[in-house]
Amino acid sequence: MNYNDFDENNLPVGLSTNWTTECGEESSTGSFRIVLKHQPDIKDDMSTADDGGTDIDLTFTVNVAEDPDAPPCENEEEIITDVVLTWTPVGGGDPVVATATDPDGEGVLDLMEEGPINLQENTEYTLTVELRNDLEGEDITTEIMEEDDEHQFFFEFTEGIFSSPEGDGNIDNRDDPVNYNDFDENNLPVGLSTGWTTATTMSGGSFRIVLKHQPDIKSATSTADDGGTDIDLTFVINTDITDVDNPAGLDQESLVLSPNPVWQELNWKLENASSNDPVDIMIFNTSGQLVKRYRSPAPTIDVSKLNPGVYIFQLQQAQQIISKRFVKTQ
Repeated sequence: MNYNDFDENNLPVGLSTNWTTECGEESSTGSFRIVLKHQPDIKDDMSTADDGGTDIDLTFTVNVAEDPDAPPCENEEEIITDVVLTWTPVGGGDPVVATATDPDGEGVLDLMEEGPINLQENTEYTLTVELRNDLEGEDITTEIMEEDDEHQFFFEFTEGIFSSPEGDGNIDNRDDPVNYNDFDENNLPVGLSTGWTTATTMSGGSFRIVLKHQPDIKSATSTADDGGTDIDLTFVINTDITDVDNPAGLDQESLVLSPNPVWQELNWKLENASSNDPVDIMIFNTSGQLVKRYRSPAPTIDVSKLNPGVYIFQLQQAQQIISKRFVKTQ
């Protein structure tokens, strides 16, 4: 509680307190209760509202009205229309660029990943991220730099793609290493610039990047579950995954898709599977663009909203990957 008055023992009183209404998009109604306790020879830093006599116990109705002139909520997710990931080889060479755009410009998180990320094996890269809101001409990258104590990027990737950082990223576990190059004034990571070294022998997989907005939340223990989500993108990484004739890991014949061609529901089965590890399924178009992702899915997937055409069904389990083509009909 934000007490403004204290007794001679530096314990709060409550005749004066501070309050800030929550930022929202519409009016809200709730209750406000105030209790005055009389605690002679009882009041200390451990006494509670159950101790002593009760002088007043009142409950009021509180209405918080919408103010059209109020500034935007600080924890409101950014509207982002363009994201550019640039992988620059540290030892020199042509950078690799991957983009995501919002084709209609409406809403948050409607970005579409464009094209795969093709990196060279055994190479050190610096990844920089640029974000824009072209609808309003805003440079979101600059805004994040100015408010870096409120933002952090988290990453998730198929294990075995990178030799540094190792593992599968820090989306599921904040303690997992990621090589951040930029830090805020509290020495907490941001993620507009990060370092990556590809494995000597790369397998194909996915690369996910999540930007969290964490005003008054960001700390050494805040995670990808805290705060608002500005972007959540998953890219194809390494062209090997689109080569369905030479899948990595599992035997291609063990993956059964039916019916194929399919109109509405696609059934999948992994024959002779011996692992109980969670399964990730991603569907790509023939350009390598990720169009659907499922985590630990049921053996039946609704593909009715996909446009007619040829797609690549990719199953990942532990460090194994298998891909197979299917045809979506009208």
